[in-house]
Amino acid sequence: MDLTGLFVAAVIPSVFILLLIIKKDRFEKEPFRLLLATFILGALSIIPAVLIELYLSNFLVEPEEPLSDIIGLVLHYLIVVAIVEESCKFLVTLPAYRSKAFNEPMDGIVYAVAASLGFATIENIIYVLSGGWLVALLRASLSVPGHAFFGATMGYYLGRSKFLYRWRMITFALIIPIFLHTIYNIIISLELGLISLTLGIIFIFFLYHRVKRQIGSAQEISPFKQKKENFCIHCGSNIFPNWRYCPKCGKIIDNY
Repeated sequence: MDLTGLFVAAVIPSVFILLLIIKKDRFEKEPFRLLLATFILGALSIIPAVLIELYLSNFLVEPEEPLSDIIGLVLHYLIVVAIVEESCKFLVTLPAYRSKAFNEPMDGIVYAVAASLGFATIENIIYVLSGGWLVALLRASLSVPGHAFFGATMGYYLGRSKFLYRWRMITFALIIPIFLHTIYNIIISLELGLISLTLGIIFIFFLYHRVKRQIGSAQEISPFKQKKENFCIHCGSNIFPNWRYCPKCGKIIDNY
């Protein structure tokens, strides 16, 4: 078995998707160091995630026959997998969220996807090196894009929470990716052969179109796109009319 080829095949999907997302950040590119740091933190977050999952698996074991224990299946993939993994990715995205470089809603998508793909890269390497080329193909088509889309959804709500002062968006940034991740895992684990594969592909396409709309929405409210002149009264930076806080100086905008 060509381990070098498998390693490359495990890494390329994450790099490719991340580059596509970075390209969508049209108005102001993110600093490479912060992007790389977020990606690495995402990769490292797999360590606590695995440890927590191993511990929780002692109490919520994955059913051997999924169709005969749907409740057990849902609880396992919700609590043991989705909540743990999405929470870890959420936490390692927060340093970028607090950074001054995070100055438009689209940045939430970029950084959360970077963290998610860092996580997905390590996970993919583990599965592909042990599973071979078929696993590499399936995961490149389903699992890696899935992680990216969960991350994009998380980042979309993080971006809105920071600039539109809607704190409930922080909750959505965690709950919705957890919900989507749970559904995906249940579909794939049903062991229905081509039916599970087909449903998985349909779900990934659904997520793709959903994220495409979210990216368009984030781009639309970027302060760097606005033609109308809106300025922070404190530092003079460009702002979007609905923003409560200035992305540059961090002060409350009283005249929005």
